[in-house]
Amino acid sequence: MRGYSLDLRQRIVHAVQEGMSQADVARQFQVSRSTVERYWRLHRQGQPLHPRPIPGSPSRVLQPEQHAVLLRQLEEHADWTLAEHVTAWRAQHGPLSVTTLWRRIQQLNLV
Repeated sequence: MRGYSLDLRQRIVHAVQEGMSQADVARQFQVSRSTVERYWRLHRQGQPLHPRPIPGSPSRVLQPEQHAVLLRQLEEHADWTLAEHVTAWRAQHGPLSVTTLWRRIQQLNLV
């Protein structure tokens, strides 16, 4: 899940600065009270409010532009197991796990 925008974070802090209770701010902006508390604490400590980067490296497997290639492989080798599809994909396109392949097949409504 992506973090809230910097603009929203600043509006939340501004609302607390203007005297609204944290519970009212949470209701108004439809966020949890702990989110309001966290942004207020960061502001008080002089830390930046901007969203932090998502940890880890971004996924490099089965991007949307690769769906056509995957669909072609699945159609041409319908009798292969998931493990065989993964092995073939790795040989031509790079890293891929059985779990990732299975999830993408489900997302594409192929099961």
